Amino acid sequence: MTHGIRSPISHNRIGPRPNGRTAVYFHQDRGYFGDAAVQTFLEVARARRLHPLILTPPAGHATHLDAPNVTVVEADLASGHDVIRALHKHLPTTPPVAIVASYERHLIPAARARAYFDVPGITLRTARRFRDKSDMHATLRRASPKHFVLPEALDSIHSRQTLQAFVDAHHGRAVVKLRVGSGCREVYPINDGAIGAVWDTIARHPRSYRVEEFLDTRTHQFHVDTLRHGGTSVFAVPSQYTYNVLGFRAQTESPGTISRHHDTDPVCAQLRQANEEILSILGLTDGAAHAEFFEVGGRLVFGEVGARVGGGPIRSMLTALTGLDPMEGWFRMQLDPSYIPRLPQQRTSLEVGALVLSTPQRGTITAMTDPTALIHGTTRHVALWTCAGDEIASPAHSVEGLGFALVEGRNRKKILDDFAGLQQSFSVTMAPCRTSARKAA
Repeated sequence: MTHGIRSPISHNRIGPRPNGRTAVYFHQDRGYFGDAAVQTFLEVARARRLHPLILTPPAGHATHLDAPNVTVVEADLASGHDVIRALHKHLPTTPPVAIVASYERHLIPAARARAYFDVPGITLRTARRFRDKSDMHATLRRASPKHFVLPEALDSIHSRQTLQAFVDAHHGRAVVKLRVGSGCREVYPINDGAIGAVWDTIARHPRSYRVEEFLDTRTHQFHVDTLRHGGTSVFAVPSQYTYNVLGFRAQTESPGTISRHHDTDPVCAQLRQANEEILSILGLTDGAAHAEFFEVGGRLVFGEVGARVGGGPIRSMLTALTGLDPMEGWFRMQLDPSYIPRLPQQRTSLEVGALVLSTPQRGTITAMTDPTALIHGTTRHVALWTCAGDEIASPAHSVEGLGFALVEGRNRKKILDDFAGLQQSFSVTMAPCRTSARKAA
């Protein structure tokens, strides 16, 4: 699907070889949010007078950033060995000063490259703990955590019989996850005890998947987003989703989340305590983290955590809430060892919610509401990455939509009310697809 904004990406070849100090960035060309991240990296690198070297996927997906003095190098971003070969070729004498990856799939390849070039940052051991959900849960289980519990799970699925037995033992409900999956892309709920469709998906490599008990917490799923420096959290913001994250494929409701940063509810303090315990056990001293939790019967149950900024509009929500852009702060910490991120003294006392503007319709957009018409009252920002002529396919991940809006409010209830009004004001008209629908980004 094309975007309603002009992308800074064009399709050319490798630029000039870098001279002097170089900062490396893994860029997956992931549309609106991916382009925003790489632009932030370029701004931070230039401010530090570092030469940006952008790693992109190989031929067929290669991209060139339409900007002066940027080197673009093609490599298999999922392979640490291929990344090292590519960097060694283009940096034969002077190693990079930083190797930055903002996407989960690149966490381990980036750590391998750091180890090879002796570059500071997240180590391979820490990267594996954050990347492999089974390794993550096993590490936490061994530490006997005090502030949260772990879901009942099998860290690896050995056979169809193993999966069926687990599902039967949990009343026909479970969640199968790729151990090294990203977000909700490789997550498969089982609701009725029938495992056939899920097994067909995972049958070739069942040991690459894990299965967990299904936590039916439609209105009680939280995330905590953190920026850490020197083992101390600059901020740790608890937020609560407004939709059933695992039910995103049906898209019967618009994805959204609302901060609970100023909330005095005991669950918010518990979330912060649990989050600190998890990040300390897993070994994240410096960087960003996005952790997922469920509240079930008064228990705080840990889901998973990524060593990254929260996806979709969460970055924009946190920036509006705290006054500090977590992506920019994270990049600056990696490119400038002397930088210490600090929150501005003047911050809003209001909570901020992010609503993904979406539609259950499928087809080609013929018309949609002008975003400027939606900015009034408590709505502070609206961004659309779609426009007339774009084709909308079934969602592939949990924050897919047509754009997003940021709303301020005194509390969650007020923001939820404003979300409802926003969604009613946002309209889209569709026509049948002229070609096979392209995946929304």
